[in-house]
Formats: sequence, C-alpha cells, structure tokens
Amino acid sequence: MSCNLVDMNTKSKFKMVPAVLKQGIRYCGLSFTVKSETEGFFDPVTREACGDSMDYGKLFAYLFRRFGYPNRGWDGYKELTKYVLTTPHSDMVLSVVPYVGDNTSLHFTFLVPMEVLCQINDYGQRFRNAWEERALDWREKLGLPDWMSEWMEFCNTSLRAQFHNLPQYNNWRETLPWMMSLGSGKGRSKFDKMTRRANQFCTQLHADFEKVEAEPGYCERSPNWREWDDEDPIKPFADAAFAALRDLHRPVGVRDQEISAFGVVNSTRQPLAAPAVAGYPSGMLGNAAPEGFAELHGLVLKLGNGNARSGIKKAIAMLAHKTAQSPS
Repeated sequence: MSCNLVDMNTKSKFKMVPAVLKQGIRYCGLSFTVKSETEGFFDPVTREACGDSMDYGKLFAYLFRRFGYPNRGWDGYKELTKYVLTTPHSDMVLSVVPYVGDNTSLHFTFLVPMEVLCQINDYGQRFRNAWEERALDWREKLGLPDWMSEWMEFCNTSLRAQFHNLPQYNNWRETLPWMMSLGSGKGRSKFDKMTRRANQFCTQLHADFEKVEAEPGYCERSPNWREWDDEDPIKPFADAAFAALRDLHRPVGVRDQEISAFGVVNSTRQPLAAPAVAGYPSGMLGNAAPEGFAELHGLVLKLGNGNARSGIKKAIAMLAHKTAQSPS
C-alpha cells in the first residue's frame, strides 16, 4: 500500500476535485484526534486548517458552487448532503457531510484503505504489540496446556467451516484473535467449551505476565501535529489532510463576489470559476423521481463503462434514434 510523503510542490499545485473511490477498496475513517491535558480530545489538523467553528450553511453553499451537485449518495434522513473530494494523498479522500451545527470537526471525515488504518494503529500500539510478543514468548517457555493441539484442530476444522476464507493455522499464536473475541458463551456445547477455555487461557496469560512486566499504554501523539515523528505512518496523511482542508479557503466566484467555505471573502487570489453544471437544473429529474433517476444513473454509467460523459452520449443517441422511429 502506497504511503508516500506529499512534497511541498505537490501541495502547492493541489486543487481539490470530486473523488472517485477505488474499486475493491474497503475505506475506513482516519482520526487525527489527540488528547491534551488542558483541552481534552481534539483534532489538531482540522483545528489549525479551519478553526473550531464553521457554519454548515456557508459550507454547503460553497461546495455546491464550487463542485456542483453532490457526487455521492447519503442518508436522506440523518444527513444534509455528501461530497467526497480528493486530497494530495492518493490513498486518502475527504468526505464532507455538513453537520447541522457549527462544530467544524463534525463536518469532515478522512477515508483511507483498511490496510493503511492498520499500519497507523500498529504504530500507535507498537509498544503494546512488543509487550504482547514478550508475553507469548514467556508463556511458551513455561509450557503450553495439553489441550492446545485440540484447540488448533478445532480452529482448522470447526471455525474454518463456519467462517470461509480463513487461513490454515500452523501456530497457536495465529489463533489469538479468536481466543480474545470468542468465549463469552455459557452454553455446554463443544464450541462453547472450547472457546471459553481458550478465552480464559488468553486472559490469564496477560494477567500473569503483567505481574512480571507492566503493560505499556497506547503511544499518544503530541497535540502539535507538526511535531509527530516523521516515521509515524499517519504523518503524511496529516500533511495531506491539512492541505486539503486549507483548499476550502480557495475562493469561487458568484457574479462579482467571492465565497469560500467560510462565507464571503475579499481575496487577492484568482477565484475559481463556477462548475460547468451551474445554471442547469440537472437535479430536477431526481427531484421528480429519485429512485428511478438513481437507476437511470447506474444504467448510464454501465453504458459508458464507468464514464458518465460517454454513457450520456450513447444514451442520447439511443433515445434520439428511438424517438425518431416512434410515430408522432
């Protein structure tokens, strides 16, 4: 998974556009939240880029004027709208759902592939993970329980029969996630007995080793995100997130005025032009028949092999031909 730093030249040329999510990628939310002794939990990246308070109405007006109609579906009951936008990092997009309130951090969610999120979490847990490995080494030296071979067979047969695509387990350490996640059942079935015994073993292992060596805590990051370690895998994403959020200050023109995501501005920068869709009531068909229009949207994309312009062109040609053949 790519995790390259975003250089200054890339950031200076960056201009946010609607994003197209990569196929086959499971996206997860990435949080930059840290804990401060004086302020509690907060997101230092979003705070520095946009402040703590941001009006949702001005944000929505800006998004609509700059990017046109929303490019993603959203929860029609809970959410006002949704835009998914690019960032300078190819493995991260910005989801903007204007929250009906003025809490800035609630408007934005950065999304990254699951693999990236795991890398970042592993870095924060690195001291705990090392402690875990020492605990397992320590337990192996003491000797494993006699039932461990039975447990391994259970994982490779019963569990794999219930959960497809599981790998073949060759070492008891590979089954630790099952030891920790299963075992809460109080039944008398073989499944309940096996998982409960494994869970109790795992819990006792950690408790016993903590008497030998205290378990370290999560590696907390500095409240100043610019001070985060360069080797921290979250650093290039924080860098790109800041650049993306700062791009919301870029003005877009409305007649002889300019607005940013924060309202009317007087800027010396050349304002962005309105989107090509400005002035076209493209959403009216959706207003009249939202479900049908969503289905039509999907068919157009399929017709164009994912390219909307190509699909629309083909659909128009087909409809024009059909209309020409129909009696007046």
